[in-house]
Amino acid sequence: MRLLKFKFLSLSTLLTLSTFGYAQRTATSPARINIANGFKIDLLHSVPMEKQGSWVAMCMDDKQRLIVSDQYGGIYRFPIPKPGKNIDPKSIQQITYATERPGAGNPTEAQKKLPQIGHAQGLCYVFDSLYVVVNSRSSVTGAGVFRLLDTDGHGQETGRNRRRAWAPRHLPGP
Repeated sequence: MRLLKFKFLSLSTLLTLSTFGYAQRTATSPARINIANGFKIDLLHSVPMEKQGSWVAMCMDDKQRLIVSDQYGGIYRFPIPKPGKNIDPKSIQQITYATERPGAGNPTEAQKKLPQIGHAQGLCYVFDSLYVVVNSRSSVTGAGVFRLLDTDGHGQETGRNRRRAWAPRHLPGP
């Protein structure tokens, strides 16, 4: 149980630190964070905002990998490092593509092959599917809950369908 708490604290710190990237551009030093007795904190990764944006949601898939979403961009996946180790930046794989605004930016050839969905505010991996909650006026998919799944068995989400749609609403935050 303590290891599970350690992983949760470390992973939630990763998410929290990345969301403050707008103000400071680098992660807060673990030495500056107050934590409860019996816990340890590690800085796993400092998200490069120019390349991977601001990570605002995360979940874990059935292969023990973290899936994270950029607030205004795509979705990424990587293996969880062992306690005390950092994330290998080369292990971070982009699994969906989205621009900040429709028509903005030029996707690479690799990005053109990815499902076009992003701006995710919530993620949940269950029953061999990644469920993505989008609440953005500027997302090309529109707002809704989407299901991504590996339709060809190659370990890459290739299929997408909308489970439920709604009108986007303003979320609190910057």
